[in-house]
Amino acid sequence: MEFQIFLPTKVFFGKGDLSKIKEIKNFLGKRALIVTGQKSTKVSGSLSNLINYLKEVDVNFVLFDKVIPNPDTKIVIEGGEKYIENDCTSIIAIGGGSSIDAAKAIGIYAVNREIAPFLTGEKVLKNKIPTLVAIPTTSGTGSEVTKFAVITYENKKLAITSELIIPDFAILDPLLTLTMNEKIVRDTGLDALSHALEGLFSIGSTPFSDIFGYESIKIIYKYLPRSFSSSEDLEAREMMHLASMYAGIQISHSGTGIVHAMGYPLTLRYEFPHGYSNALLMPYVFKFELPNVYEKMAKVIEVLDLSTGDKYKDAEKLIELLVNLNKMMNVPLSLKDLGVEKNELEIFADEVDKNERLKKISPRAPNYDEILSIYKNAYLGVL
Repeated sequence: MEFQIFLPTKVFFGKGDLSKIKEIKNFLGKRALIVTGQKSTKVSGSLSNLINYLKEVDVNFVLFDKVIPNPDTKIVIEGGEKYIENDCTSIIAIGGGSSIDAAKAIGIYAVNREIAPFLTGEKVLKNKIPTLVAIPTTSGTGSEVTKFAVITYENKKLAITSELIIPDFAILDPLLTLTMNEKIVRDTGLDALSHALEGLFSIGSTPFSDIFGYESIKIIYKYLPRSFSSSEDLEAREMMHLASMYAGIQISHSGTGIVHAMGYPLTLRYEFPHGYSNALLMPYVFKFELPNVYEKMAKVIEVLDLSTGDKYKDAEKLIELLVNLNKMMNVPLSLKDLGVEKNELEIFADEVDKNERLKKISPRAPNYDEILSIYKNAYLGVL
């Protein structure tokens, strides 16, 4: 047994902990760049609250509020130039995973004056990004504690993976999640679930990462339906925020897999939310992977106190559980029901087949024909 543990992020977790930004003012330097989206943090009031706290402790800041879902290199460069032009010394990301990923990439650009070569793998990061504070307002990506930044480049979602981009601080305030609507709760919560499950099944998983994976799944199974059903269930929102972070810690040590690789083309082509695409695909991918990971799949069922004592049957039971969860949360059974064009499946399969990063850590790495077969089953809704 051999593995590494790296947990560099100082985490503040608790209701009202947005105010903790004041406690780390000395780490922000003379000016912070606030990175956020165009609307949600403004409507919810979380951005104005953050700004007020910064003003209370005389922290200068510049606002970059142009992040969109699936941010691309154009946005990253624009944010990076704003960081440079204003002589910033730190970055504060507030919003969903897109804002946090964009902030990581902006940090890379600020240090290196380029971003594309790091996405394509032509260059490897050698220098740490500026001090980064991540404040998630959704509960799904776990980006506040991960070493990943997913950015769109030339119509592909590409990831930079480096310990040099892990946030220095994460502020998880469950109160910031109360304004999430039903759809966002579903999509982000199912994203967290896909992280926890794929992280468990990844060949990069370790005894350490598995602890966070199983615990995250337990929490999500209990609290996601509650969070989905009521925006006033603060306990459920709080626990989902915790589960998302746990899954983030997990995948930062284990990686994810083919579910994510297969979900990326759907997100880019049809603008389906990342977690939504992953949720639909999970039963089909896990059906394919079952022979190789049925023991861990059965362990999930055991952790949920649903075990029959037969590992193979329990593995199949997990797939059934995921299908039922999707039904409860209004996720269609098939890609056809989503309006995906059948003639695009071969294009998607070819793109996934080239994703060596995620293929190589999958428990059963599929070839092109197997990827296409999974897509076709998902298109028809055949398990």
